[in-house]
Order: sequence, then structure tokens, then C-alpha cells
Amino acid sequence: MRAPLYVLGHRNPDTDAITSAIGYATLLRLQGNEEVVAGRVGPLRPETTYLLERFGVPAPTLVANVYPRVGDVMTTPAMTARLGESLYEVGQKFESVGMRPLPVVDAEGRLRGIVEARDFARAFFRGLDEVVAHRPPLDLDTIVRTLDATVLVAVPERRFVDRVMVAAMAVESMQQRIEPNILLVVGDRTDAQLAAIERGVGALIVTGDLPVAPEVIERARERRVAVMTVRHHTYRTVQLISMSTPIEQVMRPDPPSCAADDLLEDARAALTTARVLPVLDNGDRVVGVVTRTDLLRPVRRRVILVDHNERSQAVPGIESAEIVGIVDHHRVADLQTTLPPLMRVEPVGACSTLIARLFAEANVAVPPDIAGLLAGGIVADTLLFRSPTVTPEDQQRARDLARLANVDLEALGRAILDIASDVAGRTAEELIANDFKDFQINGARFGVSVIETMNAAAIADRQSELLEALEHRRASGYWSVLLVVVDVFHERTLVLVAGHAEEVSRAFRVPLRDGSTIELPGVYSRKKQIVPLLGEIRALDR
Repeated sequence: MRAPLYVLGHRNPDTDAITSAIGYATLLRLQGNEEVVAGRVGPLRPETTYLLERFGVPAPTLVANVYPRVGDVMTTPAMTARLGESLYEVGQKFESVGMRPLPVVDAEGRLRGIVEARDFARAFFRGLDEVVAHRPPLDLDTIVRTLDATVLVAVPERRFVDRVMVAAMAVESMQQRIEPNILLVVGDRTDAQLAAIERGVGALIVTGDLPVAPEVIERARERRVAVMTVRHHTYRTVQLISMSTPIEQVMRPDPPSCAADDLLEDARAALTTARVLPVLDNGDRVVGVVTRTDLLRPVRRRVILVDHNERSQAVPGIESAEIVGIVDHHRVADLQTTLPPLMRVEPVGACSTLIARLFAEANVAVPPDIAGLLAGGIVADTLLFRSPTVTPEDQQRARDLARLANVDLEALGRAILDIASDVAGRTAEELIANDFKDFQINGARFGVSVIETMNAAAIADRQSELLEALEHRRASGYWSVLLVVVDVFHERTLVLVAGHAEEVSRAFRVPLRDGSTIELPGVYSRKKQIVPLLGEIRALDR
């Protein structure tokens, strides 16, 4: 499966942004695009939550940013070494991955360490020490696998000492040097084999794929001595025994690691000192690896933007993403793309109207639950068709969708607006942030927040508190910040202004009231009426 294609509305999403994202993602999936994910760039509003719950649709995935992640470039599944595997077995895996370091995992796949070629080198140089060379850590099962041995006598309960000896001398000399419970490498000399058994060796390894006399096997069973044959000559056998050391003897424990959802930049910093980072899931199981080479691969998260096309309103990291589509009903602003995207930008009252049209153009039936969402998005964004941005198509699409969803359109719209009008329990900052958008106009930064309410009196009672919150937000780098309170019931709009209120009032061609308040009869739309008027302000003291 390809990396997800996210369909995202703007920051501080309103209901239309959410319903458009869900609707368009649904259409694309119905057309066979299984990797499409509807997302949201911020918390849901109460009225949006109501709409989702009413039609039984899960909330979109929260997408905090679209910066590249480790999971976008990691190699998966990862080649790993297992605890208990020999140096020889792990060495074969090294060859298959180009000598890249390997994570070491336990039987459940959890990370326990990491091993790389330099660890093998250290083991080799330690092996030049005469004492260590004869005392490698011995595990008989690992030795059998490494040597591809044929076991003639098995003694699973037998304990061994970590010592290997080669019977390359006269029997008398050998008997003087043999210690109990060691591992003895021997040829097809029956006398030496029997003598070793009598001296209490732990195991005999007979080289050259040579037969073992029946009396040796019988005596070995009596004395509980393991016996096996190998096809290798003596020198190769000893080499492989030294390579049968379990990997945990040379691995480095507690290596640095990361998660698939970690930012790629964070992994880049860690890879300045590590050659490989194991990628872990929530259970510390290795699901992949990321290397310095992986960082060289260009990667961009794919996104489709709905209900906006301004960088300041888009998900953080949009400059690092590949924008493959834009479906919007606002002015065309400042986003740049690396490749030509699919674009539908049209002057309708709600983006959900465009999504409904795309269903019709694709000849794909709108599922009833999605029809209910899109109808709700239209009536929410057009204020039940009171907004000056509303078009006949908005009204017709909304009626058609309501019919598919089997809902009363007027009742649905009033329920949404009533919930949106309830400001009890919300701070002034929360009210401003609820539908706040950034705009770059004539080289200055504006912030415009909108509250659409059936209960404007409750907002008016908190005017001083709201102005204080606006001033606080303006201090973060805005030329002017506006709160547009749309009184749906009385069909009028009040604008609270923090910063350059005189210039703003002149642009709106209405007198300023109380030094910070403007009343705009018949104004409902931020995109069609407020923002264009701000564009008339020219002399900005930036």
C-alpha cells in the first residue's frame, strides 16, 4: 500500500472544512484510492461533533503536521539478528544487507541490541589471544547449526565447559591434556575417540564426514558423551566453532532507536553518530530500520487541500509536502506547488457544495451518512442560506443531499447554528481561536476571527474581555486583528478591531464606534466581504 494521501481542511477547522475533507476522501476511496485518509488540522467544534455523531461518522484523523516522518523512508521489514544466533549465522545476514548493522531481537521481535562489522572485528582480535581462542562461549545447539552437523549421540542435559581442543597428537599426550566436559575435535581415530570418552569429554566432533565405529557410539551413550560428525576438515571445523559464539556475546545493548512517527529531521540528527536506527512500535518490536542512505531519498507527504489554499491556513509543514489537489471556494492566495495539482476553485457558498458536485460528475452515489454531513456543511457555511456568498447551486445541492440523508434541512441548519451560538463555558481566547484565519494583505499580516451566532447579546456582554484577548493575539506579530460577530437572527454584523481601527473603519466606509467597534449591516462573509475590503488599506506602518 502506498503512503497515505491526506485530505485536509484549514487550521481551526469549521464544519464545512471537516465535511468537505470527509466527503472528498470518501469519493476518492469509492473510486478505488484505498490509501486516502480524511484529516483535520485542529479540534472539532461542538456543532461539528454534533453533526458527526448524528450521522454516525467517525471524526477525521488529527494531523498535527505533514513534515516527513521516519516511516516515510524506513526499510521494512527489517533484516534482524536473533538472540542465540551464532556469529556465523549473523555474518551470512551481513552479506545479504551489504555489511549494514543489524538490530538484535528476542523471540518476540523486541530490540535487545545491535551488531555491526566492527563488533565482529573485535571478536576476531580477541580470538588471537591464546586463552580466549580456546575458550569460546559454547552452546551445543548453536554449534550443531553452525557446523551443519549430524548428531549421532545426543545428550541434551549434559553441561560443557567453554574449552575446545583438537586431538592432533599421540593418545598418551592427548590423555595428559584433556579436561572433563570440554569439546574435542578429532579425526577417525577410534583409539583417540575411546580414550577421550574415558577421560570424560563433553562432546566429540568427528571431522571429514568420516564414519564412527559402533563401539565408540555405544561407549559414548554409556558415558553420556555427545557425538557428531561434520563434513568439514579440522581447520574449517575449528574456525566454525569459534564462529558459533552467540551473537549476544559481541552485540552492543541499548542502541539508539526511533519510532515510525518520529520526524525525519530528528532521525537525521541521531544518524550523525549511528549508522542505523532500529524503528520500533509501541511494544519495542523492530518494524524497520532507517539509515543515512534512506535520508537521501526525496520524500514528501501527499495532501489534498479543501476549503482553503493559503499557506498561513494550511497544515504546518505544507512547504515540505506534495500538494496533489485543491478544492476550494476562496480567493487564490500564496501556495506554491512542485507539480501541477488538480484544482477546483469556484465561487459557491460552501466547499461541501463542490464536493457534492464532484460526486455527481464522477457518477458516484453519495452514501446517506456522507450526504447528511455535506448538507450540514452547506447550511453551516451559508448560515442557512443567509450569507451573500450563497448561490442557487448551494441551495439545490443541499436540498438533494438532505433528501438522500432523509433529514429536514431547515431543522438541521437551526440545530447546528444553535449549538454554535452557545458560548457558555468558553474563554475569550477560545472563542477567537475557534474560527481564526491568517491573511497576508498588501504586505501586512491580518488575523480575522468569525463567530456566527443566534445569540449576539451573549457576545456583546463580553466585549471588553474579547478586545483584551484580541490585543494579546495581535502582540504576536499582526498589524491588525478582527473579530467578526455575525448576528444571524438580526442579520447584522459587529466587528471588534485591535490595531489600526481607524484605517480599518475607513476601508469599510463606516464610522468607528467606541474606538474599536464597527457595525456592518448586511455583512456576513469573511471571504467575500471582509477580506476584500481589507485589501483597500494601502498605507501600512509595517
